[in-house]
Amino acid sequence: IISIPSARVQSREEYVVAVAVFAEDDQLEIRAGKRKMGLQFSDLEHYLGERGRRGHKLPRGLQRVDGIDVIPSAARAQEEAGSDSEGTDSE
Repeated sequence: IISIPSARVQSREEYVVAVAVFAEDDQLEIRAGKRKMGLQFSDLEHYLGERGRRGHKLPRGLQRVDGIDVIPSAARAQEEAGSDSEGTDSE
């Protein structure tokens, strides 16, 4: 993913908290303490770096990430809810 110097990994100064895969119409929610930040796919362009290189930092207050969640788009969430209810008939 990125090359983190081994000394920084051992000192727990830098490490990977989470990895997520999501579609272009989903939203990525970043959690840091009590703060949350939602990012659309197009918003990520600012934070991306070249392969193996670092991107830009997140805003202050969100740089110590506790976790990330993928929030499905409303259309896909409705499709998934519809497919779940179709398979529940007991005839």
